Amino acid sequence: MSRIINPLRDVWQQDNLINLRKFTNQLLSGTATRNGVLEIWGSSVDRGVDETALPYNSQYNNSIAQWLARLMDARGIPAASNSLFGSGTTTFADLAARDARFSNAPGSLILGSSSLPGGNGFQMSAASGFGLNFPGNTNAADVWWIDNAAGRSFNVNFDAGANTNIPTTGVARYAKTTVTAGAVAVHAINLAWVAGGVVVAGVDAYDNTRKQFLIRNVACAGFTTAACVSENGSPGGGRLTWLDTAKPDAAGGTLGLTNNWRNSLGPAASYADMTTWVQRALANGTTCPFLVTPPYDGGTGTGDTANQDLYVAQMWRVGYENKVPVIPWRESTRSFAIATAGGFLGDNTHLTAYNGAVDAARMIKACLFPD
Repeated sequence: MSRIINPLRDVWQQDNLINLRKFTNQLLSGTATRNGVLEIWGSSVDRGVDETALPYNSQYNNSIAQWLARLMDARGIPAASNSLFGSGTTTFADLAARDARFSNAPGSLILGSSSLPGGNGFQMSAASGFGLNFPGNTNAADVWWIDNAAGRSFNVNFDAGANTNIPTTGVARYAKTTVTAGAVAVHAINLAWVAGGVVVAGVDAYDNTRKQFLIRNVACAGFTTAACVSENGSPGGGRLTWLDTAKPDAAGGTLGLTNNWRNSLGPAASYADMTTWVQRALANGTTCPFLVTPPYDGGTGTGDTANQDLYVAQMWRVGYENKVPVIPWRESTRSFAIATAGGFLGDNTHLTAYNGAVDAARMIKACLFPD
């Protein structure tokens, strides 16, 4: 007899939720001694692409990650999402078009070639740079960059004030430098090339007067499950190496599964990649990896989309075999037609910001951080 799946019951029974909730209780009681980190992994579905967004450049500031931070903070769990990791898409022009928080300074800012969290890195050379205007109140930022050949450097400042110079050392690795501002307020963060070819992986800004969950969006348009486990550039890059380095308290998402069936990558390869990602996360310090079933895909003539349920079944299999939560966003919407009629989808695959992303964030919040 086949097993009857009760998704929410099975999510609640996972043991690795216990330690996550212990840390959450420390935040709530004011006894936490560090910030927590939660990362959203996946494709454009997770990154926040929404072709119906008004204004168009509000997309990435209304993604699952941003709404999850807002929902958690509103319910008393300190959280914020003032960060940008990776290009999120194929060009910086497209990133700027979708994300008003990002501005590309003149000069030779190009996509880095290594596999970094959120897509490609920000490779600065020839007097290039970029700016970030996060809407939340902050007074500190962790700048993650790729160490490589010695003698390279870049500057970081708040609000065009005094620069902090960050030099490379020649040790291939992900490196982090923390810079601080004065008062807690809405700040502009500027990064500028000084010497050599420097690659920035991302910036995570926060209010250092409180302990909180920092919610990072490390998804990227076009990602498949294979992209989520790509180690291109390791140890000075690589997405599994990023998991080893960042050690988020919780990390998960659709892992790009929609693009697997759209590119006919097969259920077996999807299962193998998702297993690799989950087991690497568990082995190297992520307290609670989780998976989110992707929305129904209405593009029935694309790749292997007609068999999308077979791919989703592999996600459930990975969850059960590795005892990690599978959050049933897809199942909660019942069908593509119902999801579209309910305003959760803006096209065949992408969530709308004010229905789909909010609803997915609400489900993650309910399953991982119940009231």
